[in-house]
Amino acid sequence: MQARLPAVTANPASDGHPPSPVQWAAVDAWSAEPDDAAAARARIEAEGAAAPSRAQCSALRLFATLAGAEDALMLGCTGGVAESWVLDGLAPQGTLTVIDDDPHRQALTRDALSHAPSTAARVITARASEVLPRLADTGYDLVIVD
Repeated sequence: MQARLPAVTANPASDGHPPSPVQWAAVDAWSAEPDDAAAARARIEAEGAAAPSRAQCSALRLFATLAGAEDALMLGCTGGVAESWVLDGLAPQGTLTVIDDDPHRQALTRDALSHAPSTAARVITARASEVLPRLADTGYDLVIVD
């Protein structure tokens, strides 16, 4: 006997409109943020810079987990916020490579990732256009462009 899936219907609460800020805040608060990501977020926000939302970071972790990614490449960095979430989704022996040409963001990212509980990370301070041609074509399971 085959299970029947429920019919897909429109969300009556949305009335065809995009989610409100209150609804987005509820989505953002749904995922528990890893401690190292929360610390990186606090540093970024203390500088007055915007950090990616918890919902965005949670989606990145989900992509890494679903892909079974061991090696991920991130072009552009978020000061360690999204990077910490991606590391959390990688396989235990995985490596995250981050490329960005902003030395300040790179320093924040290095500091945040030095506190990560597992998984290796390498941070390259350079323009992606200079580094990408030197990387192996099949060296990454997941590529994130920020």
